[in-house]
Amino acid sequence: MRKHILHRLFEPESVALVGASEKQGSVGLQVLQNLLSADFQGEIYPVNRNYESLQGLECYPSVGDIPGSHGGNLAGPGVRPGHQFRLW
Repeated sequence: MRKHILHRLFEPESVALVGASEKQGSVGLQVLQNLLSADFQGEIYPVNRNYESLQGLECYPSVGDIPGSHGGNLAGPGVRPGHQFRLW
């Protein structure tokens, strides 16, 4: 059976969290903690140039620095609307 076109959105193999942070009360910290506590099975890539790691995960300065990324669009707490990035 063929998967729905939105399958990758609702069942992602990986998530790049732009704006991930350790700052209490921030959306970036809440989303990261939710992904970790929900036992998300895919890869989680925190993106914030101000950190080397967050919650025990390697942090990347930009989405383009994530190994194996490919072209796409991005939306998230730390992103301007319509921002281009690489989707893997």
